[in-house]
Amino acid sequence: MSLQSTSLKKEKKDESEKSKETVVEVKHLEKIFTTLRGSIHALHDVSFTVSKGEFVTFVGPSGCGKTTILRIVGGMLDKTDGEVFIKGEQVEESQKEIGVIFQSPNLLPWRTLLRNVLLPLEVLGVNTSENQERAKDLVKLVGLTGFEDKYPSELSGGMQQRVGIARALVHNPSILLMDEPFGALDAITREQMDMEILRIWNQAKKTVVFVTHSVEEAVFLSERITVMRTKPGEIVKNEIIEFSREERTLNLLTDPRYLKKTREIRNLIGEYYQM
Repeated sequence: MSLQSTSLKKEKKDESEKSKETVVEVKHLEKIFTTLRGSIHALHDVSFTVSKGEFVTFVGPSGCGKTTILRIVGGMLDKTDGEVFIKGEQVEESQKEIGVIFQSPNLLPWRTLLRNVLLPLEVLGVNTSENQERAKDLVKLVGLTGFEDKYPSELSGGMQQRVGIARALVHNPSILLMDEPFGALDAITREQMDMEILRIWNQAKKTVVFVTHSVEEAVFLSERITVMRTKPGEIVKNEIIEFSREERTLNLLTDPRYLKKTREIRNLIGEYYQM
């Protein structure tokens, strides 16, 4: 074997090992909410990992704890028990490593598009000229060049959600948590935004943890789908989605393999929903 071929194999092995680096690790997560009517056991013994650059989606019936998981991982909600690690460090509060995108972009109506994107930099005290240039680059990345001085009321729902994506990326987090980000959009705009997030995922090389009620969206976007059941919320199965990044175009939506996988995931959810 030549020295060159040995070197190439080593590079591929190193790249493979790098791609499998665990950046999110959750161990035996429990969450119990205390209400006036008693306790609600929201999550039970939830454990999972997410590798660097992976796109993982949680699906399951309403009330299974998908959003609760995201909020705990993001440091926005206290856990009852268990451990959560981001890049080996235990999560106790919100972290710079994480960007969060909710269903509603929650833009400040008195700030322009660009100033909404810049908001996290101001909060973190790092609103430098270099980071301002990064914000402008992100506005371009999400396809909103020329709208920098527009106010939220002058933007469509899809455009506002793009602003939310740019804002979540502006402080350069390595991990994106996305909670049903396109659920309030019409079907055509939602498809466009799905393509947008795939493009950003490919270009920005982020790790994505996504929550959706749409099985079709989950299969279209994800490399792995985590299926949950409720009462209490538990992980019941992980499904690998083997479509390549190049295959993830709108043409995939009519591919028999895609249709078969969506049926399988929907049936799986239905099976556990009846339990």
